[in-house]
Amino acid sequence: MPNNKKKTPKAPQEPTAAPKTLTPVITNSPDFKALYTNFAQSGFTGFDIYVNFGEATGPNPDGTLPVEMKARVTMTPVEAKFVALIIAASVQKYEAEFGKVTVPKGLGVEGVPGVPPPAEGV
Repeated sequence: MPNNKKKTPKAPQEPTAAPKTLTPVITNSPDFKALYTNFAQSGFTGFDIYVNFGEATGPNPDGTLPVEMKARVTMTPVEAKFVALIIAASVQKYEAEFGKVTVPKGLGVEGVPGVPPPAEGV
């Protein structure tokens, strides 16, 4: 005779201990490259966020700024937030040791949605 009793789903188990902190073991891949950048652009899709890195070699007398793009780094939005926090912490530590970093006006961030313009003395 078949068992017609419905099984009651079990409630999800609550974690009993805090997640373990993982210690990264870092190695460089054979094609690892160290790059210098003084120019960055960022964008996103519905799935990820990317940052293009390049080297500006100008400005030219005609008012153009030649930029040689070097690399694009694409990551999940969560990782992008994490990277932003890491960079912000590094800038804070740098400023604590060497003094405030100021962002000159006219570097091209004015009018970019979501990017506040440099303030005086920032």
